[in-house]
Amino acid sequence: MFRFGFSMYPVFGKQFEHLFLRGHFALETYFRLLMPELMPDYDKVLYLDCDVIVKADLAQLYATDVENYLLAACHDADTAGLYNGFEPHKKYYMDNILKIEHPYEYFQAGVILFNLAEFRKSYTSKQMLEFAASNEWELLDQDVLNYLAQNRYRSVDMAWNVMTNWRGIRIPEIVSRAPKYLRDEYMKAHSAPKIIHYAGPDKPWQQPDADYAEEFWRYARMSEYYEVMMQRLMRQSVQEGRPLSRKVRVKNKVKRVLQPIADKLLPKYTKRREAVKKLVKKVRK
Repeated sequence: MFRFGFSMYPVFGKQFEHLFLRGHFALETYFRLLMPELMPDYDKVLYLDCDVIVKADLAQLYATDVENYLLAACHDADTAGLYNGFEPHKKYYMDNILKIEHPYEYFQAGVILFNLAEFRKSYTSKQMLEFAASNEWELLDQDVLNYLAQNRYRSVDMAWNVMTNWRGIRIPEIVSRAPKYLRDEYMKAHSAPKIIHYAGPDKPWQQPDADYAEEFWRYARMSEYYEVMMQRLMRQSVQEGRPLSRKVRVKNKVKRVLQPIADKLLPKYTKRREAVKKLVKKVRK
């Protein structure tokens, strides 16, 4: 296990400046690691991402017994599919960088029942943030929580965290690679979700034809913000219809051509790729 230090920086201070971000993730994702200290009067807390729709009584999930566990969460069939070949480097990353002992036990962090009392016995928020800052974790604090809670979390029915069929490829191309028992659990949950999770960079308020988008818009119409959302969607449609600048078009074309070549010549997590990354950083300085 990672050996924690105590001299890096004070809790709730500038440590956030050192935390890695990528893609659509925001810095606030790391705030989950602060919950044991931010909520000192609570020993058990149900956390939900903001991009979810709840279709069942949350009291049922909250009633889950987490005594002697750090948390309860759902297995992640998506990550299992990435591990089984959709992302060629994922197996090496999970086995050798993140060091997850049982990769098919990896959980999705969008819905978590935290046992904060047990967390306080095991880790401080400062220790968790130090570990978060110790590497460029691919899935940020979700990877951190999976590492810290491995062999100490309770799995719950995947219906409590059904990730939608992102861009139409999550089910046929990613989840399809997961072990059969995880595929079956996901498909059963997807047909009757208790919590719908619009996980990924594309959201139904941006992609109105996305998987389970009709559920979002059914509730959106009841909101006083419905007109605001419609106006933003229309502005987005107008902007997407505008032609890209020549500079952006050239940049995108170069990336499409060079990225596959770079990945082949410099596979992720190889020594030569890391050496080139260091050289590029020096040149940019």
